[in-house]
Amino acid sequence: MDRGNTGDVAVVIDYENLYYSVTQCYSGYPNLEQIIEAAEKYGRVASCQAFADWGQFQRSLSFLLRAGIQPVFCPSVATDPNQQQEKKSSVDPTMCVYAMKLLYTCPNLHTLVLVTGDRDFIPLVMEARQMGRKVVVLGIGRTMSSDLAALADDVVLYRDLVENVETKGARNDVSRIKSAEDVYPTLTEIIKEARKLGKTTTLGYVKLCLKDRIHGFDETTLEDAKGRKFKRFKDFIIDAVGKGKVKLNTAGSANEVYLPDETPRTRNTATRKNGQNAAPEPSRPQRQKAGKNYVKPQEDIVSAVQSVMPKDNVGLAFTRIKQSLAERKRNGTLEHTHTEIDSSLKGCIHFGLLSGEKVRGVMVYQLADDWQERLTAIEDPAPSQQGGADEKGATSAAEAGAGEKGATSTAEAGAGEKGVTSTAEGATEAAGGKTPAKRRGKANKPSRA
Repeated sequence: MDRGNTGDVAVVIDYENLYYSVTQCYSGYPNLEQIIEAAEKYGRVASCQAFADWGQFQRSLSFLLRAGIQPVFCPSVATDPNQQQEKKSSVDPTMCVYAMKLLYTCPNLHTLVLVTGDRDFIPLVMEARQMGRKVVVLGIGRTMSSDLAALADDVVLYRDLVENVETKGARNDVSRIKSAEDVYPTLTEIIKEARKLGKTTTLGYVKLCLKDRIHGFDETTLEDAKGRKFKRFKDFIIDAVGKGKVKLNTAGSANEVYLPDETPRTRNTATRKNGQNAAPEPSRPQRQKAGKNYVKPQEDIVSAVQSVMPKDNVGLAFTRIKQSLAERKRNGTLEHTHTEIDSSLKGCIHFGLLSGEKVRGVMVYQLADDWQERLTAIEDPAPSQQGGADEKGATSAAEAGAGEKGATSTAEAGAGEKGVTSTAEGATEAAGGKTPAKRRGKANKPSRA
């Protein structure tokens, strides 16, 4: 349902994603006024909210109020009460619920502007389009999900909005691009950079990066060798394949672009080997675990990890490793508690016996070939910790001694009470030959005269 620009626009901003992407790819804070101006091109902005844990972005609140943006507080929840440093953001679910509420309760809204690059909002985009609304995604080209951009009706790059911005990479102007030959050097640079970042070079990802590198890039304005303009971005890539600039693999689940000297197998292997030394992907900063002691992994548990790994050691997800070891525990081949298995696995990751790498959004862990040498090199607990244990033991012994002493005193006191009772009973027998009533927790009633 195309309503033109007669309806209103709702803007929802994932401020945490925007802030981290802008500060890592550019210099300075996000320019919120430029984002609102870009949204006004699609109609009157009737609703504009920014979602974040504002306790961590207090300096940005003044910028939001100047731009007329309403901040929505989304607290970060600690996943482990004992580890307050590990917190999970609640921005994504809060944004989805709020956006769906707007779409259902405000029929005047015809355009939804999502300021984010997170692919978790794909279900929201699909639902909004099914309701007949236009969806515009605004974000950073290098950190935006190509899957999210492919589903949107329109994509706006933050770099095109801000003028005279200092960037961490050179950018070409579309006026300098005369033909497709002028784009090919930038195309190969994007693929090489994607290898360092561990990115999958799909057609959507490459197109986003070209738009980010070349201001105003549009493949339909370029011509091939015969003077015909390209109708699709895939036609532009096919022309580059014919000239030997790149390769296009269509055998997988998605079309992927490679360098001429690459194959899918060698590219995956190179990415896996260089995964630890590659430059980190721009993302939200991971908080360090503080004050947590890791135990030395037990050798038989590490050997069990080695046995469950695939033969080519391509790696397994952490949950798959735990499930395999739990199955061995149920079969009786691994005689350890779940706590010992979990502690040893975490120790393997901490001491480098297991190395992780993100593959298509999933962390995959591989066991080091020299894990036995690394395990041997791990030092036992420091003497100070042992001394602390000795002191703790001495304290327990002292408490036990005090307890025994108290028990002895209680026993002596009981014996004294027993002696007094026996004396009283003897006196009673001498007086009248009667035995006093037994005490049942209450005072004896006075005997009748």
